[in-house]
Amino acid sequence: MRWALAALVVMIAGVAVAQPSRRYDLYIFDTGDGREIYAVAAAGRASALEVRGCGDVSLIAEAAEMVHELRVRRARDDDNVIIVHGRNSRTELGPCGADEDSENLDEEAQREDDATSLVVIENMSPSQTRNTLRTLDAAPVAIRERMIADLGL
Repeated sequence: MRWALAALVVMIAGVAVAQPSRRYDLYIFDTGDGREIYAVAAAGRASALEVRGCGDVSLIAEAAEMVHELRVRRARDDDNVIIVHGRNSRTELGPCGADEDSENLDEEAQREDDATSLVVIENMSPSQTRNTLRTLDAAPVAIRERMIADLGL
């Protein structure tokens, strides 16, 4: 009986070690009209929010649909898309309101600022995703923690 119990413990430990950690993709979509969409997805879970300004934030009810839309945008060639490989990297989101003052931009720079862009940080670890979401200071702490909970982080 003791051998059977020891074998069972070793087998469970081996399965736990052999399973790869869930990897997350973070999408940051600048809509070009002053809004930003932050969406995170992994293994059937998704969470997303829309930022309209520092503190003016709302969770997106259909997060999975938003992630699907962002994946489609990523595949198209008509958007500015930046892919960052998140594995073993450190990712922090800049402070809220850190963008240049749009009144001081010339006309050409303003047009470039109005263009849509998508940043995808892929293959992030659970702890990296959690820590990155906690740096999203445009959103209140309660909303950040809700996203973390929704993703099972």
